[in-house]
Amino acid sequence: MRTLAVDFGTSNTVAAVGTGAGAVRLIAVEGSPLMPSAVFLTDEGTLAVGRDAERQAQADPSRYEPNPKRRIDDGTIVLGATPFPVTVAIAEVLKRIGGEVRRQLGGEPDQVRMTHPAGWGTRRREVLASAAALAGLRRDLVLIPEPVAAATYFALTAGAGPGTGGAPEGLPDGRAVAVYDLGGGTFDAAVVRRDGPQFRVLAEAGLPDLGGVDFDHAIVEHLGRRLDGPVAGEAWGRLRSPVDAASRWRARAFAVDVRDGKEALSRYPHVDLALPDPLPEIHLTRAEFEDLIRSDLARSIDLMARTIDDAGLTPGELAGVFLVGGSSRIPLVARLMQQDLGILPSTLDQPETSVVAGALQVWLGRPPARAPAHVDPPAQLPAPGLLRVRAPLPTDPAPPPPGPRRARRRIGPGLLAGSAIGGALLVGAVFGLVGRGATGGSGGGQVDRPASSASTPDPTAALARHFDDAVVLDYVRPTFPLIESCRPGFGAGQSATTVPRSTTCKYRGGMTVSFGRARDSRELSVFRDTMETVLPPILRTAGTRGHWSGGRLEVYGGPEVGAVYWDDGRSGVFALALAGSGHLTVAELSAWWQRNFGAR
Repeated sequence: MRTLAVDFGTSNTVAAVGTGAGAVRLIAVEGSPLMPSAVFLTDEGTLAVGRDAERQAQADPSRYEPNPKRRIDDGTIVLGATPFPVTVAIAEVLKRIGGEVRRQLGGEPDQVRMTHPAGWGTRRREVLASAAALAGLRRDLVLIPEPVAAATYFALTAGAGPGTGGAPEGLPDGRAVAVYDLGGGTFDAAVVRRDGPQFRVLAEAGLPDLGGVDFDHAIVEHLGRRLDGPVAGEAWGRLRSPVDAASRWRARAFAVDVRDGKEALSRYPHVDLALPDPLPEIHLTRAEFEDLIRSDLARSIDLMARTIDDAGLTPGELAGVFLVGGSSRIPLVARLMQQDLGILPSTLDQPETSVVAGALQVWLGRPPARAPAHVDPPAQLPAPGLLRVRAPLPTDPAPPPPGPRRARRRIGPGLLAGSAIGGALLVGAVFGLVGRGATGGSGGGQVDRPASSASTPDPTAALARHFDDAVVLDYVRPTFPLIESCRPGFGAGQSATTVPRSTTCKYRGGMTVSFGRARDSRELSVFRDTMETVLPPILRTAGTRGHWSGGRLEVYGGPEVGAVYWDDGRSGVFALALAGSGHLTVAELSAWWQRNFGAR
């Protein structure tokens, strides 16, 4: 069995393949196992990724996003003047990995394992699973918390003894280790206990605003404070706020030099940073750098200590503390940990690869937990909230009853952000879910189960109460007998400004529909133009446009997902229907629309 593991990081993405016999093969992309997680919008409207994105970013950094993972809560990123769903950006990075894996293996992997921070909630994990499916990495998809993967690697494959780069050989059952994961954009602390062949997270915490990117920013601010005089001040202002292609190129080159200089300070006592003319070369010492980041690192050590305490342990009761992530190379990390916790942490020559290597060894000897039975993300459509990650434990007789409903977090800028739509626009979306479901054992990460609606003696009234707009309610009401449940909210993205409320309903047959309404004909016209612009790049194919008695109808046929857009010009209601090839064809989805909405 060939298993692919992917660690999508803030700065770099790492992939490895395992054969099931213990062998781990890192996937090299352009000669390196570390592929930058960056994306760049090309002149052709496609997304370049990795080192290709870094190279092309020198021409126009405004079309460049170096850290899509850090934008996962935004919903949309704007490259140049073009909005892109974050899911699409992440999917393009994963698609590059998938293509390299197929080229090197000569075929598809039998299983795909994606790692994620332990503190990620359901919504973020849904985005990751959606991006993986969009990238074609949907086969037997498994989601694994990063500290579980890291602990597995250290406990099963590393050397012996603290400070040597590994865990005690054969970590005893019931013993716990701590994982200190400082990467490019986030910090995660976790305590993980070995339970037989598996690892269970006892406690975890994180700092979403602490990582190598923040250390880069601290260096830049420090350099700016060291410059004197009006000439230097003016040149520094142009470097920090570029206004044309030449200044953007210099700003991008400067950012790369700062990052490289920061990394060099982990190996050398000082570096010299050459700033663009007329700015002088600046000498930066390791001591200066450590003073800049000491308070931030102290926050991470304090959080590590509190996480150990939350696990009900003391540092002395741990079998080890292991450093993960590229930024953990900074020498001050180990010194502060030994000073404040009394622990000499274990390190690796290449801490960036320990998570992905460990992910291949999680759940050896028993079936792994699968990701959602249905994953069909043709971009950020469906967006977080419409996809459920299911992984019930095999020993559970039945899923536990749902807890109290939590208030939904407002999703940030979505597919339409940055377009001419401006304020209050919504789109209804029908999603045909695809994929073969399977359930199995959990590797110790959080188990997600879809919330079930409480029963009610009047299901029609229960559905109607979710609709605030009477026009939308009248439009949807004839299909109430086909609806299983409804909830407030909208899953296909929305503008960042005030928007009308919307309702999402789950239909029998695996489709989910989000309903909303344009306020006037102008907004409806703008939305039509936007969909005509946005859909072809996402689906990689042009659409055929037509009209029906009530409004506009467009059909798009992509390689893995098709789409049907329609609107009702009389009521202002509009919708976007998506169906994966594994569930409904475009023709079948169109027929479903015709039966339920087109004949009115």
